[in-house]
Amino acid sequence: CRQFVVTLSFLEIYNEKVRDLLTKTTSRKNKAKSPLSSPTENKGGLKIRMNKKGGFIVPDLSTHLVTDANQVYQLIKRGNKNRSVAATHQNSVSSRSHSILTLCVESGRRNKGKMMVVKSKLNLVDLAGSERFQAQSSERQKESSNINKSLNTLGNVIAALSAVGNTTTTTGSRKKPFVPYRDSALTKLLSDSLGGNSYTLMIANANMCDRNMGETLSTLRYATRAKKIQNKVSKNLNPNDAILLKLQEEINALKEMMRQKDALIENLTKGNSSSSSSSDHKTR
Repeated sequence: CRQFVVTLSFLEIYNEKVRDLLTKTTSRKNKAKSPLSSPTENKGGLKIRMNKKGGFIVPDLSTHLVTDANQVYQLIKRGNKNRSVAATHQNSVSSRSHSILTLCVESGRRNKGKMMVVKSKLNLVDLAGSERFQAQSSERQKESSNINKSLNTLGNVIAALSAVGNTTTTTGSRKKPFVPYRDSALTKLLSDSLGGNSYTLMIANANMCDRNMGETLSTLRYATRAKKIQNKVSKNLNPNDAILLKLQEEINALKEMMRQKDALIENLTKGNSSSSSSSDHKTR
């Protein structure tokens, strides 16, 4: 039978700094003085590192084991209380940060006495809405500047990914465009969700008010570009399991070749024996 392990993590990117939403109990107004914040976080947010496979991870981000839907809901509720929100011209409780909720699922089953593990990851991303600069405090202006910067970088990444396969060199070969993942914390953490081994779904929330028509059109154009991204998805296996499966496939292929050769030898042997017996009969 299959065995499943599900873990959850929840972070926000506020002013290009990564914060763990599940290790703090402070209010939105006084996050910097959280007694549960890690030393790394107090110095300027959690660090983003590159792993051996070339992807980006947050090593100090807390991971929580969950066993039912209620535990997931409680962690989401707890994380949302710690998010950075503020009143803006469009929303009284507008999110001032991007958040990423990650659910990792590992499925294991025994195959011929060995455990085979398949891994998958679901990223639920809430993007802060872009806004025009208006008469507001310097803090709100800084937040808006960082939000617009990361959204603009994300737009550049989506544009580059949507152009993959459509650009050719002078020799006629396909040209792989440069994708600027490193230009913001948001695009670093979403690199495997956008251009990796994944499916991507974007839900665009539009405002029906006519005075926000510019933002609505910008959002719809944003989503239209995301539709053009095409990824090739494959099964995520444990590296050791993947090697074992590859070796097993080679063994099976060799066994099939041996079976075909044995059948050919057997047919040739039968043919030789029948021809020799017929020649003996003619001699007599």
